[in-house]
Amino acid sequence: MPGKRLRVERSEGHAPGTGLEPATRKIAVACPQLLWYHRPMTNTTPPVTPPRRGPTKLGCLGWALISFFGVFVLGMIVSPLPEAEPEPEATRTEAPQASAPAAPEPEAEPLSSEERINQIAASAADEVYGRRVVAVSVSAEYGGYAIEVTHELADGFTPRLTRRGFVQSAGRFMGKIAPHGGDVVRCQVIGQAELTDQYGKKSIERVASVNLLGETLRRVSWENMSIDLLEQLFEADGVVWLHPALAD
Repeated sequence: MPGKRLRVERSEGHAPGTGLEPATRKIAVACPQLLWYHRPMTNTTPPVTPPRRGPTKLGCLGWALISFFGVFVLGMIVSPLPEAEPEPEATRTEAPQASAPAAPEPEAEPLSSEERINQIAASAADEVYGRRVVAVSVSAEYGGYAIEVTHELADGFTPRLTRRGFVQSAGRFMGKIAPHGGDVVRCQVIGQAELTDQYGKKSIERVASVNLLGETLRRVSWENMSIDLLEQLFEADGVVWLHPALAD
């Protein structure tokens, strides 16, 4: 104020106007409220208030996990728990009952003499003639049994070879009957073949036959008989018949 002297008081600490320029000091004396601008500032940085955190943003993975667990919990609530299966009742073990002893099988009745001769004749014919067998028969005759076998002749290309083939096979058949033929009184072998008559007609006819008694059948050593010896035997001790087609 003009004409009035300002009084400046000093005090310890930060006295107004201390250490200031003269012009500044006057301003400080007049307006002490402006002195904060010139005061030594120990911390010029205003306090930093931490920013407020908003709601955390979840990523895609977080939402996926939340959705998965939500569906899982919802499924556990909705779906009923599986019912426990009832435990099986303890089965009662019964003691095995003793089975009755099996009845013995009835013994096969022994074959009659005729049945036995039938089996021997059929087996010998199948072994010697095979598929060429036409018929095998056994009949009662003179206190025993007569065997008769009919077969197809093998083609020998010539009458002589066909005839010798017939004699040889007849000897083999009789040789198989002899060891078992105690009840055989006669054995006959018949051969048949297809013939063509003078008019060109074909027919199956009997072309050879040999008949031998049971006594002679058991007396011959068949394993040592050749075709020539068989021909002599059949002509001497047997009955031989040949169709003219097999004649020389």
